[in-house]
Amino acid sequence: MIDFRHIAIEGLPLSGKTATALALSRKLGSQFVSDVQENPFLEEAIADNEFSAFQTQLFFLIKRFKKDESLRGPELFQHNVVTDYCSSKNKIYAELLLSEEELKLYREVDSLLGSQRIIPNLIIYLQLSEKKAVSRNSKLESSFIKLLQEAYDKFFFSWKYSPVLFVKADEFNPDSDEKIKDLIRVIDKISIQGSTEGIIYYSPIGNEP
Repeated sequence: MIDFRHIAIEGLPLSGKTATALALSRKLGSQFVSDVQENPFLEEAIADNEFSAFQTQLFFLIKRFKKDESLRGPELFQHNVVTDYCSSKNKIYAELLLSEEELKLYREVDSLLGSQRIIPNLIIYLQLSEKKAVSRNSKLESSFIKLLQEAYDKFFFSWKYSPVLFVKADEFNPDSDEKIKDLIRVIDKISIQGSTEGIIYYSPIGNEP
């Protein structure tokens, strides 16, 4: 019996977060809550516009804070939830994209909101290989994707607030019913063990942890 009220699916862009979260929520009978979908500054930020980068990070910080607030609402409080984001990961992009002065201001705003942040009971990190991450994000500079991948790996490897399931995602197909069932079996094992932190590794084409 899976006993995680909030499971968050995380990973690099185009790692399959949303498809995995949707498939998992359907199998578990949980509520699905999606990440922020539209950002008016995103295209300029990708084009290396420094001003837009700061605007983008504040946009995501505030919008995800509001998403977290909705998770406390009565309509969701009584249900298990699967999200395709973890709002704590905002700092990954901020530390990569912002100048020193911008980052200082960003951290001040973040500290005001941090006490209200929702901490998932389990994070599933869809970890792509460097080659796969670069190929899926061909519109972005490969050097940036490599930095982003390193930052993601470091962030979730250092996470101490709940268990993190590292899933080798190169060959993971969230549209496969069997793959999702296998993933649920792994989640169930973690739930039975009662772990409140720690790293677990799972390769869909290898051995389960």
